[in-house]
Amino acid sequence: MRILSLNGGSSSLKLGLYELGATETRLAAGAVEGIGTERGQCWMRDAAGRSLTNAPGDFADSRVAVHAVFAVM
Repeated sequence: MRILSLNGGSSSLKLGLYELGATETRLAAGAVEGIGTERGQCWMRDAAGRSLTNAPGDFADSRVAVHAVFAVM
């Protein structure tokens, strides 16, 4: 089973994607930072720390940030 964990704050949205089985394994981690500013950043890394995305953007609110996360996934 896979679990997506989201933690939203006033200016960031952090995430972790986990595989649950006999053990818990983190598959990916990332964030949208700078929500509500002109200098936002969306990044995601795989379990080995390799960059899956690292893109600047204008994330006006949390709704836009969530859409950005799912677009990367």
